[in-house]
Amino acid sequence: MKGISHALIGSALATAACRQLGLDAGPAVVAVSVLGGLLPDIDEEHSLINKYVPLHCKKAVYAAIASVLIYHAISKGQPALLVPAGISALIFFSGHRGFTHSIAAVMAFSMPLVGSEALFTAFLASYLLHLLCDMVNTKGLQLLWPLPHRFRLPIGFSGRSIPGMLIEGIAVLLSTLLAVRMLH
Repeated sequence: MKGISHALIGSALATAACRQLGLDAGPAVVAVSVLGGLLPDIDEEHSLINKYVPLHCKKAVYAAIASVLIYHAISKGQPALLVPAGISALIFFSGHRGFTHSIAAVMAFSMPLVGSEALFTAFLASYLLHLLCDMVNTKGLQLLWPLPHRFRLPIGFSGRSIPGMLIEGIAVLLSTLLAVRMLH
């Protein structure tokens, strides 16, 4: 599925869900839900979210970030930096639809938002919708990473096939219509 589709589906439904729950659905919620819809694909070199990462080899950027954070965690006595360092290292080492498409990543990436119910809900809903949409792909997801088993829905299509593109278009349309209905 294309990044723009993940962003639209996630932001439309997550923002509408926050509104239905009586939570703030302002610009910050929309921004966080777009991020939640795109973040799982940070492990893919040519993803929409990596389009804005400088350099040609995106994975090297995550390895460098992990190295710098580990150095500062040890030399400056800031063990809290080991968490983002570990996440950066996992992005570097795991393949597409590996760690970032797992329950472990959902928990790791959403925990910093626990203090804000609206932001946490929007991010979590959007991230989980990304994973659900990707489960239609024939390759499946490593939801229980680091275990190698891949999960997918019984109906599976390649994202570049005619049925896959049709399902993607229908999902974007339905999520937009549902969100509009929920907002009124």
